[in-house]
Amino acid sequence: MIVIAALVALPLGWFLLQRVAAYLAFVAVYAYFFTFQSVYLTTAWVRGNPEAAFPADGGPSLSYLGVTLAVYVVGLAMVTVGHELRKRRRSSLPQAV
Repeated sequence: MIVIAALVALPLGWFLLQRVAAYLAFVAVYAYFFTFQSVYLTTAWVRGNPEAAFPADGGPSLSYLGVTLAVYVVGLAMVTVGHELRKRRRSSLPQAV
């Protein structure tokens, strides 16, 4: 999940001209991979895998929620950074007359 956010967020902010479109594209990509990750982790937990991400005596923990929320917020921040970098780059280039 973290790798996807790092690989996708900054380029979305850079290449999409409208910031809202970049945010929505990131939300769509994140939602897809979050669903895949959640199903994968939950399946391991239900099957009783001792190395599962969730504790054996309960469901998903608050730490999982915290980490996924942090990755989501950092990804949105990276979209903003990508957009600002592109805007600065365009403003520093000489303008054609």
